[in-house]
Amino acid sequence: MSAAAREPAALLGLLWLASPALPVGGFSYSEGLEAAVEAGRVAQEAQAADWLSDQLALTLARADGPIVAQAMQAWQSADLPAVARLNAWVHASRESSELLLQAEQMGRSLTEWLKNGAQRADGRIAALAALTPAPTWPVAYADRKSTRLNSSHEWIS
Repeated sequence: MSAAAREPAALLGLLWLASPALPVGGFSYSEGLEAAVEAGRVAQEAQAADWLSDQLALTLARADGPIVAQAMQAWQSADLPAVARLNAWVHASRESSELLLQAEQMGRSLTEWLKNGAQRADGRIAALAALTPAPTWPVAYADRKSTRLNSSHEWIS
């Protein structure tokens, strides 16, 4: 395949990764918003905006975001012990069994999706699948981002 033919495919892969259509099941988790609506804590647009902002600030910015950043570095430098430590940290840090199951289910789903994709021969995908007790979403997402960055860096610059 020519470089010109790969470039649109690389962009499509990056766009797919950012899409809510990525088939990992994240759409099925409300992160507690559904319960907040049912309890009457979120009933108006401003309350929903506040709730979503809090989720970003308290969950993604303080936990998953730093894990994704560290895991991307570990994947890019082939530091599998660091990847395993980060995955273990995600397992240990989930506040409830439901949140842990969510992180595992989404991690496993993304891993399976990667196994069937164009990058399936990449050894990092096998290493991701071998994480125990299961790959988690932040670590799997970082592997996917790392794989796409390595193969399609021209779209990032």
